[in-house]
Amino acid sequence: MAMVWDSLPDRGEVKRLGEVCESKERRNPTKTPNLSFKYVDISSVDNSLFKIVDHKDYLGRDAPSRARKVIRTNDVIFATTRPYLQSIAMVSAEYDDQICSTGFCVLRATEVVEPKWIFHCVRSRRFMDQILPLMRGSSYPAVTDRDVLSATIPLPTLDEQRRIVARIEELTERIDAARRLRAEAAEEAAAILPSALAEVFEEGEERGEQITKLGQVIREMRNGIYKPKQFYGDGYPSLRMYNIQDRQIVMEDVKYLKVTEDELETYGLKPGDILVNRVNSKELVGKAALVPDGLGPCTFESKNIRVRVDETQVAPAHVVYFLDSVVCKQQIAQRLKPAIGQATINQGDIQSLEMPLPPLDEQRRIVEHLDAVQAKVEAIRRYQEETREEIEAMTGAVLEGAFRGEL
Repeated sequence: MAMVWDSLPDRGEVKRLGEVCESKERRNPTKTPNLSFKYVDISSVDNSLFKIVDHKDYLGRDAPSRARKVIRTNDVIFATTRPYLQSIAMVSAEYDDQICSTGFCVLRATEVVEPKWIFHCVRSRRFMDQILPLMRGSSYPAVTDRDVLSATIPLPTLDEQRRIVARIEELTERIDAARRLRAEAAEEAAAILPSALAEVFEEGEERGEQITKLGQVIREMRNGIYKPKQFYGDGYPSLRMYNIQDRQIVMEDVKYLKVTEDELETYGLKPGDILVNRVNSKELVGKAALVPDGLGPCTFESKNIRVRVDETQVAPAHVVYFLDSVVCKQQIAQRLKPAIGQATINQGDIQSLEMPLPPLDEQRRIVEHLDAVQAKVEAIRRYQEETREEIEAMTGAVLEGAFRGEL
């Protein structure tokens, strides 16, 4: 295993972690039943930030059986369950003398090694290349503390460790700044379309546009088909609430349903139909999508409603954008009915929604404008996803550069 570090110039010795880490402390909190403590488990660690971001408070009498390992300031905790997720963090002063799960290997530096040197070493690809082949188990692949402590790290002088750590952190701060800027840009991009929808629908009444109940422009509505599980498996696609995303029909994870020709005629979807989700969480009830050309024969399940509008009065896409607007969501929220763990609306609720209704030509112009806005937002999102991947790759590149002697 030592060979993984051989390219680091002036690396000094290569040591097993167990040679440079002190013995770990254990404590059974149940022996002090009235004493409270902070408990850090694997879910407490943000594996993108490599930080402890949360904890649970317990009295000793209520301590989980896995709450046994003592952590102290500057310890490094390394999750041994699913180690490929890299749930790794350095313990801050807030968690000094608290308890973490036995699902962590606790690494406490001796006087020959900087704690931050251990932290950066164990996050590197070179260290993980030693650990991952040792995983055991299928559902919850894991390694042992012994596996982690047997893996090696380079051990240059303390001065050299500190120099490299300082350089890593300087570059990491720049990466964090780029990450923050990207997050701010993502928030701004996410607000573009809602702002455009507000301009169209919330200000429509102020511009003197006619306010119309949807029921006045709907010519037909129907709840989806329900059949027992034995009818699923083959047949025609049956669209569920999961297939309505961002005002579009998404043909992913589609279920197939056996239906008769009469049922296909009754519950089939045609271009221009609007599919509205009637049962979901409170936040998602009412999401809608326009059925596009070329979808092919398919039905829709009972948690959705098919809406067909009078296209001599209203553009279907105009209605779909309205259903995604804040002004409509506020109306839907007032009409929600509780269901088991969910909420629901019915056909009458949809018919009662009030929508600004400019002339048809103006509706089509609005749809073209909103389509253009949506296209720009999608382009921004694609670019942001590309930059996110680049930013996330930078941290690994910094660590690799450090252990190639390039910093």
